[in-house]
Amino acid sequence: MEKVKVLHFELSDSVGGIETFLYNVLSDIDRTQYDFDFVTVKDNPGLGEKIQSLGGDIHHISPYKKMIKYIKDLSRIMDDEVEIVHIHKNSAANILPAIVAKKKKKKVIVHAHNTSTSENKIFNLLHYINRPVLRRLADEKLACSQLAGEWLFGKKENVTIINNGIHLDKFCYSKEKRENKREELNLSSSLVVGHVGRFNFQKNHTFLIDIFFELQKLYPDAKLVLAGKGELLSEIREKVQDLGIEKKVLFLGECSDIEDVLQCFDIFIMPSLFEGLPIAGIEAQAAGLPLLASDTISGELELTPYVKKLSLDEPPEVWAEKALDLLDGYERTARQIELLKKYSIENTVSQLEKIYLVMHNRRNRECI
Repeated sequence: MEKVKVLHFELSDSVGGIETFLYNVLSDIDRTQYDFDFVTVKDNPGLGEKIQSLGGDIHHISPYKKMIKYIKDLSRIMDDEVEIVHIHKNSAANILPAIVAKKKKKKVIVHAHNTSTSENKIFNLLHYINRPVLRRLADEKLACSQLAGEWLFGKKENVTIINNGIHLDKFCYSKEKRENKREELNLSSSLVVGHVGRFNFQKNHTFLIDIFFELQKLYPDAKLVLAGKGELLSEIREKVQDLGIEKKVLFLGECSDIEDVLQCFDIFIMPSLFEGLPIAGIEAQAAGLPLLASDTISGELELTPYVKKLSLDEPPEVWAEKALDLLDGYERTARQIELLKKYSIENTVSQLEKIYLVMHNRRNRECI
């Protein structure tokens, strides 16, 4: 079979769920059969170097604000070799890639990765205006969860759920890795509350800091470890200083060894305002961690008995108490990994390969 060339939209400038998903798929897919290219408007896209090391080509195009140049760039990169344009969406605010792809007679996959838009009112308006158009443009509709599919396409649409697969063996709990990482970060004797995620509105770090502020009153030896970067990082640092807990909060920035960082946590707290189905939550469970999450996140996140949900209407004190309750008597083992088999990257890649192959064959028939 000739190689199937797929063009993916798009990489942001930090390591988020879409970037992680795409890197995981690229690392496991049969690269002798499938050729992946990626699009970004950023100078240094998240996981860019790792993607390129696996043979993924990254196309840098003009930003959306330079619309004429942006459209010309879209048309240019959708060359004759590209068969499938796979568009990963956190909202329907920008549908130009799908419009250009259809004009260039490409097969279009639209893939929902979220359940809400940002707090930007213009983006929200564009999202709701563009949703019905995006539905018509899509040859295949995918989503990371049922809620994400309903949010982008509506409840009546036929949507295929693609699990956000991970390399389960990399995250499996290891006492040795845990001890080594805790020693490296000087956390050996601490209760470690952890979070992995971009510092933006969606992840709700402000409330997370409030939760930890209450938790450390109940457990003075607690530490908070935050991995990630983003536009709200300086604001969160300032809040930590204002509360006088800067010696108890560790900012790691973006980490290339998240699988080891998770080993040193004792509990993962995820008070997100909205999510599709967060890869970080799956990785946390694969690492054997109890997970306290907001009830705004799809129930599909609850893959083990050690996931508990709370309303964001509950005060930080309640969240802190529930976190400590989760830890009471909890025994961390590697056995938890057995409950996450359907989230293996092998299953995810197998699903995608079948979809790509069907679209490849369909396109070939249409071209005869």
